[in-house]
Formats: sequence, C-alpha cells, structure tokens
Amino acid sequence: MTKAGFRVCLYDGINCSDLGGTTNVQGISTRAAGAEFLHIEMTIAVRSSPVRRDAVAQAVSQAVT
Repeated sequence: MTKAGFRVCLYDGINCSDLGGTTNVQGISTRAAGAEFLHIEMTIAVRSSPVRRDAVAQAVSQAVT
C-alpha cells in the first residue's frame, strides 16, 4: 500500500488499535476458523474516488498474491 502511495498504519496489537478491526464480526469468525483476516479502512477521499479505489484494489491484490 505504501508503494502505491497510500499512507498506512499496520495494526500490530498496539499501534492503530482503534482501526484494528478487533471487534469486526467477520474477523472474529475468520480468525476462529484459523484463517487470516485483512481489514482495510479507507478515508472518504479514497472511497469516493473510483481511481483511488481501483489503486487500493490493485495494491491489495499485489500484496496478497
């Protein structure tokens, strides 16, 4: 995400705890099943821009494959 020009904060159990998705129902269920959960928060400026949303999707796709 950083390489794509986005400012990021990685939740590591301490940092960014308010955005860590720790109470996210899907995340809780996914982790309980032993799988990885990726939670991405985006500002309204990113969410409202098709170009920026596509850039996020591309960056995430490259990062997880």
